[in-house]
Amino acid sequence: MTTESPILRRILATLSHGAVRLLRNNCGVGYQGIVSRAPPDPRWQPGSLIIQRPRRVQFGLAVGSADLIGLRSITITPEMVGRTVAVFASIEVKRPGAHTTGAQRDWAVMVASMGGIAGVARSVEEAERLLVGAQE
Repeated sequence: MTTESPILRRILATLSHGAVRLLRNNCGVGYQGIVSRAPPDPRWQPGSLIIQRPRRVQFGLAVGSADLIGLRSITITPEMVGRTVAVFASIEVKRPGAHTTGAQRDWAVMVASMGGIAGVARSVEEAERLLVGAQE
């Protein structure tokens, strides 16, 4: 079974240049505090750590936000003042056969409803279609 990581890396390497800049948006939860090694004890597995005074840290844009976020430069037509603007891009990377969560679908709907680019890509070609389609 293919993981999403190699697909994500290929999309970044292939498409993040020129009019497109994509960034990895790692989302999750972790803990920070005073860290020490667990003492030798049968209750602890080798290499275990103890976090004293732990504080929960949530990272990433928001729950459901896509794996790749960034900007796509688009030239507005002369009827629209002739300016170039940056449009927010949000690409959820999935391995073949994997599905998005409800939170990921909600995120994509929100981004698209506000004029951004949002979608799911299972390959570089799918990601490119999302980004190129934004200019057309």
